[in-house]
Amino acid sequence: MHRSGLGRRTAGAAALAALLGAGTAAPATAAGDERIPAPPCITSTSDWRYTFVGNDCSQPYRVQLDYTDGTVSPCRYTAPGDRVTFAGYGTDADYVTDIHLC
Repeated sequence: MHRSGLGRRTAGAAALAALLGAGTAAPATAAGDERIPAPPCITSTSDWRYTFVGNDCSQPYRVQLDYTDGTVSPCRYTAPGDRVTFAGYGTDADYVTDIHLC
């Protein structure tokens, strides 16, 4: 399992708490495009073809992945218990560096 940036705390924690309390699908980025890390109950595993992101949380989230080559995945909705598929690292070893809310 690969998770990067889990320990990172941001000034957007209050915004995340408000978002979680409201249960909305509003964008989770604060002013200035600050990214809010996905909670620990959002997990990922990768292979060369696919990256699977699981939602073991009690509520839905919209998540995006950052990759080593600087690309950002599309924003995907994941309900509790879901496992969604993103691009894997491929032959260029383009690994996931971060999972954040979107």
